[in-house]
Amino acid sequence: MEHDLGGTAGGSLVLEFLGLPGSGKSRLSQMVAGELRSRGVAVSEPTFTISTTRPVTSRLARKLRYALDGGRGIPTNGHYWTRWILASRQRELADLGRHSLNWYYVVGMMRRCGAVPGVHVFDQGLFQALWSFGYGASAPTAAMADGTALRHNMAAVLPPRLVVVRLEVSRPVIVERLTERINGEWRSGRSRLERHLRTGTVEPALARAASALQQIDRLACELEQRQRITLVQVDNEDLAALHTNAAALADTITDLLGVPAA
Repeated sequence: MEHDLGGTAGGSLVLEFLGLPGSGKSRLSQMVAGELRSRGVAVSEPTFTISTTRPVTSRLARKLRYALDGGRGIPTNGHYWTRWILASRQRELADLGRHSLNWYYVVGMMRRCGAVPGVHVFDQGLFQALWSFGYGASAPTAAMADGTALRHNMAAVLPPRLVVVRLEVSRPVIVERLTERINGEWRSGRSRLERHLRTGTVEPALARAASALQQIDRLACELEQRQRITLVQVDNEDLAALHTNAAALADTITDLLGVPAA
């Protein structure tokens, strides 16, 4: 029997994972979702489900629909995000289109999930989407320059109850995991860092990625201080600790929900 989540806003809680490619977002998010289900908590995995269970054309159509919902849902600050995205001055035009679609897609999907009872687990959410813009920016600090406006407008698009799990993993371990991806079959070559690793330019790319993540970290900390989100730091350096980390995160979520221990 699933627990009643009526104690949260709208009976829902959104959980998103934030970290560099290779930090273990997808793997840990799936394990946390499974752990919560084993405790009788209603769980959905929207982004993971769409990205892994649908054909490419169906996936794109679904993302476009949610992106339109996201764009329509923020009329009061939609112009701000258009200006912000353009100000990020993406190095590649394709990145501008791809990450813009992803931003509004996640906004729309999180808004919808925020109105549905249960825990909604996003292996990559709004903060990760902002990181993507920062990583691809030709002037990485430009988009983050007006911190007050960014914080205000970010708060306006967040779901009512959001937990952000920030995964801490060292650069050498990131490189090791990305190398394993390239040499194996799982998601091989899909991230920009993997492509840089293939061409031998991963170190400057990692430095840029880490700098962009630091900016997102500051934003997340500011929003936590204003009690707009709950921020949880997780050391995900050792994959042997995945089960322990998943159980600890499930404990945190059930505590926030007020769900009694099994």
